Amino acid sequence: MRKVADVQLSGNGYRKNNKVLDGARALFESGSLADFLKYSGDYDEIASKVLDLGGKIIYGPQNQGSLNKNATNVHKRFRGLMNEVESAATPSLSLADLKTVRDWKMVRNRVRQNWLLVDSNTDEAVCQTTTAAFSALPDWETSMSTLDALHGVGPATASFILALRDSTIPVFSEELARCCGVVSTSAKYDRNEYREFHRVVNEKATSLSTKSLQITPRQIEQACWACVYSQHPKLTSSSPFPSDDLPVDPPVKKRARTKR
Repeated sequence: MRKVADVQLSGNGYRKNNKVLDGARALFESGSLADFLKYSGDYDEIASKVLDLGGKIIYGPQNQGSLNKNATNVHKRFRGLMNEVESAATPSLSLADLKTVRDWKMVRNRVRQNWLLVDSNTDEAVCQTTTAAFSALPDWETSMSTLDALHGVGPATASFILALRDSTIPVFSEELARCCGVVSTSAKYDRNEYREFHRVVNEKATSLSTKSLQITPRQIEQACWACVYSQHPKLTSSSPFPSDDLPVDPPVKKRARTKR
C-alpha cells in the first residue's frame, strides 16, 4: 500500500487525526476579519512551500504507481488557469485544463478511485460542456448539473471547476467541509451536501464582509486551508500533524465509476 503524503491528510488522516483541524475550525467559528485576511493572504506562499518540501511530492491512484505525478507545480498551474478563466470573455476548459483541476484537487485531497475517469473525456466534450457550465453562472446548480455530463466530475470536482470563474463558489475541500461543520465523519460529496456547504460558507463570507470590503467564499476556503497547512511539521517546530505513515485504503481492485 502507498503511504499518504503529509500534504494529503484528508480522509483517513483527518478522521484519525482530528486535532490538525482545531486551528482552522476555531478560525471558521470565531476568527476575526483580520485573521481571515491574514491566512487568505498567506495561501499562495504556504501552498508553494508545502508542495516544494522535499523537492517532489508524488500523488496518484493507489494501484497505479507508474502513473503517479509530480505535484510541485500543480498549484501554480491551477492558479494560472484561474487567472485565464476569470479574465476570459467566454471561458472554457480543454481536457488538459480539466486534468489540471483534477490534479490540484487530488493533491489537496485523498486520492480516490475515479482518479483516471477524467482522462476518458474527449477534448471537444470538455470544451463544450464547460462553456455551457460557465455561461450558466451565477446559477451554480444549473452549472453543476451541466458538468455531470463529464466522466469523473461529481459535485466536488465541479466546484473546483466553477470556482475558477466565480469566487462565490467555494471549492468542496475536505478541510473547509469539516471546519464549517457540514461534514463530521464520512462525507457523501453529493449535491445536497454541497448545497448546504455552499450556503454555510457564503453566509460566513457575508458576515465577515464590511461596507468597504467584500469577503468571498474563495477567501474563506483558502484561509482555512492555509491555517491547516501553516502547521505543517516542516514549516513549524511544534505541530499537531502526524507522521506520513497514515492509514490508507487498500489497493483498488476494480475502478469504480462514482463521481466526486
